[in-house]
Amino acid sequence: LTLLVREKDEKRSKVINHNSKAIQAFVTFETEAGFVAAMTRYHLSWFRTHCCCYPERLKFKGTRLILEQAPEPSTIIWENLEYSSRGRFFRKCLTTSVALLAILFSVLLTFLSRDFKSKVLVNASMPCPAGFYDRDPAYQLELVKNDLGLSHCYCS
Repeated sequence: LTLLVREKDEKRSKVINHNSKAIQAFVTFETEAGFVAAMTRYHLSWFRTHCCCYPERLKFKGTRLILEQAPEPSTIIWENLEYSSRGRFFRKCLTTSVALLAILFSVLLTFLSRDFKSKVLVNASMPCPAGFYDRDPAYQLELVKNDLGLSHCYCS
């Protein structure tokens, strides 16, 4: 069992080392003053953060940093951290589209069934042939097979 765990760990570490692009990181400050200083320094306007004028001294290895206060650890869905915000947005769009298609399909099915029901009710208002119920069931079935408009007579 220990060997199996080691093999799995080695495989996982190879995969992690192969894809070394960080999406986000959590930083813990030793003092609240350090936290406040970092949030103050990196709290730039949207225009400065995303368009231009991002201070070079605030970049990490030439990349812009966006600082946000992390949520409580108990509210983080840790499995989702490996996906970028673009990937999560794509997945949300995909699941929303599938749900909307399912809703549209069920609405269409509802309208088709109402249309079928109204057609059946129109056929049901037609009178049954004289003496239909006095005949044996085999004869009744043969009449209905020849004229499906009489199916309401056979089913009632």
